[in-house]
Amino acid sequence: ACTKELSSWESVRDYVFADGRTVPPDLLRDIPEQNYISVRIRIAGLSLLVLGCVICIGTAVWVSIYRKHKVIKASQPIFLDLLAIGSLLTVGVIFPLSMDEHRGYSQRQLDIGCAVASWMVILGHII
Repeated sequence: ACTKELSSWESVRDYVFADGRTVPPDLLRDIPEQNYISVRIRIAGLSLLVLGCVICIGTAVWVSIYRKHKVIKASQPIFLDLLAIGSLLTVGVIFPLSMDEHRGYSQRQLDIGCAVASWMVILGHII
């Protein structure tokens, strides 16, 4: 504890911790080991991301090409395009989820990626 007299601090006595020492106690737990995403899993996930994006974009292009066909007209092409966009958003969440500290991303980038992933899943399912 310290007292303040005319803008100067004077030490009265050292702080005594619960165990009776004046030295801070050791931490109660060890720093946890980080479990990073392996290269194989990341490559597999990003490959599925590319495959999903190609399928979603290919479906949207196919719908726009055959928009005048009676089956596509009956299925409402705008609705089919919305399904493709929602699927693209849902598949796209793989990228922000594949980010980790091991790849050199800053804490801010990881925070943004986490928030973006949540929004992409929610909007993808809503659309």
